[in-house]
Parts: sequence; C-alpha cells; structure tokens
Amino acid sequence: MQRTVPRSERHAGTGLSRCLTSLGAGVIASWAALSLSVVGSVVVASAPGELLHMLRVYASIVYGAEALTSNVQAPAAFATAIFLYTVAGAVIGAPIYAIYRRRYGWHTIPWRLMNSLWLGMVMWLVNYYAILSWAQPLALRVLQYEGERRAYIPENVPGWVAAATHVTFVAVLLILQEPTEPARDDPRGDSLSTT
Repeated sequence: MQRTVPRSERHAGTGLSRCLTSLGAGVIASWAALSLSVVGSVVVASAPGELLHMLRVYASIVYGAEALTSNVQAPAAFATAIFLYTVAGAVIGAPIYAIYRRRYGWHTIPWRLMNSLWLGMVMWLVNYYAILSWAQPLALRVLQYEGERRAYIPENVPGWVAAATHVTFVAVLLILQEPTEPARDDPRGDSLSTT
C-alpha cells in the first residue's frame, strides 16, 4: 500500500538547510561575478595599474564620488564593496536559486546556461537601469553624503561589463544546483509517495 507523505512532514527540518544552501549559493555566485569584475577592471580602468577600479565604483554606493578618487581609505572602501556585493548576492540569489531549483531543478547544464543568459540579461536591465538609477542617490541621501548624490555605478560601469557580471552570477547560481527529478505523479513535484 502506498502512502502519500504530507508536505509538512516531508519538509520538516529541511527549511533551514535549504535557506542556508540558497544563501550560500548566492554568496558563491556573487564572488564569481565580483572576480569577473576585478579581472574586467584591467580592461575598463583608465590606469592599467588600477586592478581594483570596479571595487572603487561599487564602494561609491556608500562613499559617493570620494570612492572614485584616491582620497578615500582604500581598505575600508574595498571591504565595504565586497561586503555589500556579498550580501546583495546572497539576498538576491537565494530566491532565484530556490525558485529555479523547485520548478526547473531537473534542467540539464546546457538548459541552465541558456536560461542564465536571458535571466542574467533581465536581471541586469532591472538592476542597472530601473533600480540603481534611483537607489544609489537615495542611499547616499540616507547616509547623509555631503557631495553630489548621483548614480555613480551606472555612470562608471560599462553596460557590457554589468551584463557580463549579471549573466555570470545567474550562471553560477544555476550550475551550483543539485539536479532533481520531476515527480512521476505530479509534474510540479508537490507530492512524494513511499511504500
């Protein structure tokens, strides 16, 4: 006789581990994207010796225009940029990871890579043009930044670099997922039968 395991029993004790796995995947994906940004700094920076140009740009969310000059304390700015990038990756990556794994976890690597291309591009368009254009000036206002409150990140990061980092972020996020199989009796995978 088959017995259907209630959903509440099936997922008992796994909620926290799934949440931590999703957050961890977001962190790893953000570090991969940040690594691409640092390597891309060689191409983007006006001074070839400035390997950490992109970290300065990302630190402008807190330090404003000063982050783009050598006046700011570089270690503090870099630590702030890495921290914010990591936290944003975890917070944004966790729901993407969880939703994609639940709905499409059975996708093969080529499918995941194709999906990461369009998902990364959509994410880039939304983040780069819809969110950062108003969120960075707002953040600088909230932090009571004395200088000009502008969207320094979209102004100083070329669109192709931002698009590449977003696609990399989503690709790593989707590739990190352990493959699942769709349930035989439920195409959404909402039930699990045991004997």
